[in-house]
This record gives sequence, structure tokens and C-alpha cells, in this order.
Amino acid sequence: MNKVIGAALLALFTSLPALAGVVVIGHSEGAATIDKETVTKLFLGKTTRFNGATVKLFELSEGSSERQAFHAATTGRSDAQLQSNWSRLVFSGKAQAPVVQEDAAAMISAVAGTPNAIGYVDEAAVSDDVKVLLKL
Repeated sequence: MNKVIGAALLALFTSLPALAGVVVIGHSEGAATIDKETVTKLFLGKTTRFNGATVKLFELSEGSSERQAFHAATTGRSDAQLQSNWSRLVFSGKAQAPVVQEDAAAMISAVAGTPNAIGYVDEAAVSDDVKVLLKL
């Protein structure tokens, strides 16, 4: 019986994607760090500026494990709540919604190619093209 339970648990944990931890990334020539409060304000549209410049936000696709981990650690909002929040901000002209990227590679490419860009990925996916601004 214990072997069956052990095998089931092993199968469960090896089938889940391994996340090293989500990190906030920025353009390689931007700021060296950012605090969690500022990240939260940016991704909720409460501010659009950081380090004296307007920030371009990048977001992973709805339902991705990295997106869920990121928002659990920062905004505390579900995908539906985020969609509602950004729809209201965009409609009122107060902010532009983050640009959605399909995966970590696309996120890194977008952030690396855009000055004043901020996004997030799993720490294991980080390359030399971007700078880690905050580990969550």
C-alpha cells in the first residue's frame, strides 16, 4: 500500500512543472532593482512610471503557472479580477494594459528589446539578455 501511495506521489510531483521561483526582469540597461510595492502598483495600473521613465509592462498568458505565481506574490488578484481592472483603466484612458507574451522566451525577448520594460519569468529561464530586478 505504501509503495502505491509513494508511486502516485512521485508521479504527481514529477508531472508538475518545476518552478525555481518567479523573478521580475527588466531591460539590461535599466534600473538595478525594484521593490515589491512598486511592482504591485505597476501591474495594477496604479502607476505607470518607475525610475523617472514610463514603464512598458509585459505579462504572460492567462493560466500560465508563472503568471499565477507572480500575481499570487504581488497583486493577489485572479485573472478575471486583473482583466476587469485593466479593462476599466484602458477604457478610462488612465493606463495601457500589459502586452501579453506566450512563453518565457518571448517574454525575455520582448523585455530585452524594449527600453524601460518590465516583465516576469521563472528564474530558471533568465538569460543574460535581461536583468533580474526582484526575486519573489
